Amino acid sequence: MKHNALRIAAMALGLANLAHAAPQAVNVLSEVEEAQGFVSLFDGTLGSFNSHFVNYRKLDSTNVVLPPDWKIDPALGAVTTDASQNSDIRSTVKYADFDLRFDYRNDGDGGVYYRFNLNDPSPWYSGIEYAIFDDYDNCKTCAGAALELYGPQPLIYRPFATKAWNNGRIVVVGDSVEHWLNGEKVLGFKYHSADFWNRFEASKWATTNLTFKTPGNKWGGYIEKGYVGFQALTKGHWQLRHIRINPVSPKPGYDKWWSTTASTTTGIAARKPSLLTQAGHKAFEHGALIYRTPAGSAIKADGRINLP
Repeated sequence: MKHNALRIAAMALGLANLAHAAPQAVNVLSEVEEAQGFVSLFDGTLGSFNSHFVNYRKLDSTNVVLPPDWKIDPALGAVTTDASQNSDIRSTVKYADFDLRFDYRNDGDGGVYYRFNLNDPSPWYSGIEYAIFDDYDNCKTCAGAALELYGPQPLIYRPFATKAWNNGRIVVVGDSVEHWLNGEKVLGFKYHSADFWNRFEASKWATTNLTFKTPGNKWGGYIEKGYVGFQALTKGHWQLRHIRINPVSPKPGYDKWWSTTASTTTGIAARKPSLLTQAGHKAFEHGALIYRTPAGSAIKADGRINLP
């Protein structure tokens, strides 16, 4: 019993030390992330954040200024906003395919935009918004939603009042998109599928240039390479940390299928023969294939193929 008590005390001390670890530790890439191709966009300092994110300005790709409401909370190891003003920020570079991950808390409203350009007054004219709203009243605006287009399922958001951090993830590969929240895929869609445009025309985005390569022409193709960024509103306070992106080899689905050396379709099929495979497609555990759609080919309404 004495040894058990000592072991429990040691475990408690270890947890206490972990809870008080240096805040910058939360902004460090793991060895697995580094091997997969992730790069950190925030190391806990304002300088690193500003080197990757700047104020959004229409038609201005040279801006280097970050709005003053984005600040550092050293105790949290996080970048925060004081909700004193609305501000949109964007990455300093454009991304085509990517896997963007971040930890966040927000007591109100805001968003994460991706694959947008600088042709309009704000990012939401051209980029899909990953919702982070601290509410469940309307699930097309729930945390993890593709705002006003696709609601998240399951609903696994951790409310701000719990003080728990949420883990957001956006995977974009060609014309296919996945939204993840707290380790679960909550939605998937395909740019320019029939389902996408039906939802678009029924939404408040119908008069915008959302995802248009050519402004005002939805038949001109989707934006294949664009910025990622965050929206801060006076309705909410961002607490944002461990922001990282994989622009080199992003893969959809669960990490365990692609963090191994046998990440090809053949290798996956060998480990799980029941998975259907097709030439040029990669299978991942979540009951679906995500792939580039050949020009002119027919696709399902939601752009995905189900597996048994």
